[in-house]
Amino acid sequence: EDENGCWVTSTINRPKIRFRGRQVAAARFVYCVVNRAVLDERTVVRHRCHNRRCCRPEHLVDGSAADNKRDDWDYWANGVDFDLL
Repeated sequence: EDENGCWVTSTINRPKIRFRGRQVAAARFVYCVVNRAVLDERTVVRHRCHNRRCCRPEHLVDGSAADNKRDDWDYWANGVDFDLL
């Protein structure tokens, strides 16, 4: 756990795992397991903390690519308020 409450890995890039012979983003896998969700290919898992290496379930939400882009714009304009996570 880092100073912002994120569960991060020691990898440089976004962590991935292998599940049923497919490589999957670790955050997507964690979100699906914890929430018992089956996401289609168009649904993305967004990081509320904007840390791509974070796998903490409380920091993950699903949405569309457009939602993710709006999150990015808001982050670039205002930053992240970690008290709201």
